[in-house]
Amino acid sequence: MEEYIKTLLEQVRCKKAHALIEGEIRVHRPEMAWDMVILVAVISIIAIALHVLPDKNIKGAGRFALFTVVGFVMMLVVYRNGWHCKSCFLACCPCHIVTWVAKP
Repeated sequence: MEEYIKTLLEQVRCKKAHALIEGEIRVHRPEMAWDMVILVAVISIIAIALHVLPDKNIKGAGRFALFTVVGFVMMLVVYRNGWHCKSCFLACCPCHIVTWVAKP
């Protein structure tokens, strides 16, 4: 983001406008695509239902539902905060470790 703002400001001749432009660029953030978030939520609910309903192993199905919900919440947090790939990886590592350690 810093590199983008620097490149943008280099293109503007009026030095007095630099502070205003920099402030405006930092303030604006893309809108969330709520239709996609809702689509992912619906697909997650369907996946949980398909996994939980026919399965007699409630413990395994419950774990699947729990990890699906945790994954969805993490996706929302990452998407809302606009993190980039490295931050996403670092945020997801503890969950992967917990999932691996908590295997049945």
